[in-house]
Amino acid sequence: MTPSKKAETAAEEAKKAARAAKKEAIAERKAKAKVEASKTKDALAPTRNRVLALVQEYESDAPFEHARRMDKLLHDALRAIEIGCQEAEKDLAKISAGEAPCRPSVLRQRLNDLL
Repeated sequence: MTPSKKAETAAEEAKKAARAAKKEAIAERKAKAKVEASKTKDALAPTRNRVLALVQEYESDAPFEHARRMDKLLHDALRAIEIGCQEAEKDLAKISAGEAPCRPSVLRQRLNDLL
């Protein structure tokens, strides 16, 4: 082999090693993000369920006329919580894909549009 061919094969091997290291780092980040995503989903589920239970409890215990008047407020509050949970899940998906998460202003804008 000539010195230039040796240098080319060495360069190719270095590129392959760099690609493999990069893939391994990405896989490691994705695994960490999935763990964090599952922790967050586990933390969000009880909050979502508790809010639903509170709304149902309020609707069953409140007088009909009062509940009817408060219906829009209750459903808007529930919708705001759902939007927050959806945005959190989207952020987790972006983070697990290795992208930057959503800016807080996007969530604020969605909530402002709702309310």
